[in-house]
Amino acid sequence: MKDLRERAGFIALWIGLSVWSPALAAQAPGRARASGVTVEDVVKLAKAGLSEDIIVEQIKRKGQAFDLSSDQIIELKAAHVSDRVLEAIAADQQKTSDMMMKSYQNQSKAYDEVARRRENAILGTVDVVDPSNGKQYKIDNYSDYHWMNNQGVIAGTKTDTSPGFDWHQMVDLP
Repeated sequence: MKDLRERAGFIALWIGLSVWSPALAAQAPGRARASGVTVEDVVKLAKAGLSEDIIVEQIKRKGQAFDLSSDQIIELKAAHVSDRVLEAIAADQQKTSDMMMKSYQNQSKAYDEVARRRENAILGTVDVVDPSNGKQYKIDNYSDYHWMNNQGVIAGTKTDTSPGFDWHQMVDLP
């Protein structure tokens, strides 16, 4: 019983800290924000006379995802931000865009694979590949081994013994 009360107390403390800490951090004066460099930051740095090398390094190091509007580009040029800094921002935009696209493509591949496996489970099929040409086939999944002959006929067996001399084994996809 004591152990149960200690666990409950620990959980209550943990929940309290997780709710209370962010609110306190937001109110704490002088705390640096964790986000990257903003357009306003770049304007301040340029107006303060910092070199473009320092500004570019800040942009690269902080990793802020920029999505500049026309007004923001005009604001940056009015603040005498160099083309090199604008190019660094554009490169950062491209890097972020590429990362998002790659993430989307990986997610789509994973969803496609889940859908393929679900379809096979529902229909009682299996996907096999002909190793001689890489072509993929969807066939009934009633056999442990799948074979194809030179005429393109596919057969299944329960053993790893070939059905004949002109048959080659197909590779099951996971």
